[in-house]
Amino acid sequence: MTLTDGDRFLIAMTVVLEAEGEPEFGQEAVAWVIRNRMTMWRQDASTVVLARLQFSAWNHDQPRRLALSRLFATPAWRAALSATDAVFSDQTSDPSHGATHYLNEAATRAGRPNHDLPSWFKEGDVTARIGRHTFLTA
Repeated sequence: MTLTDGDRFLIAMTVVLEAEGEPEFGQEAVAWVIRNRMTMWRQDASTVVLARLQFSAWNHDQPRRLALSRLFATPAWRAALSATDAVFSDQTSDPSHGATHYLNEAATRAGRPNHDLPSWFKEGDVTARIGRHTFLTA
């Protein structure tokens, strides 16, 4: 799949904001979720990653997105860009196994009043657990 420079940049920013500190495999899985959604829904990268409440890094109340300018000279940025390039140039297989969603179960539970997971989370839809992320075909 060919990306514009802008799409490549936006996907890598999403990967670094969502999966900084995760293993390379985990960062690639996040990029695969984006690619899987782009393919399934026939949408471009910006429509997918900036869709309301889909990637928490882009939520208006997310303080990490405000720190983006500091990220570009870091190893985390280079790793996210590498994961994005590997996924969209077909240099890696999909460790998410076709996932279209993911979440950090512990962080999600901690941020919810009843410490439950969202209604769309179904254990039977889990395709992989990598690092702190659980990947699903929801």
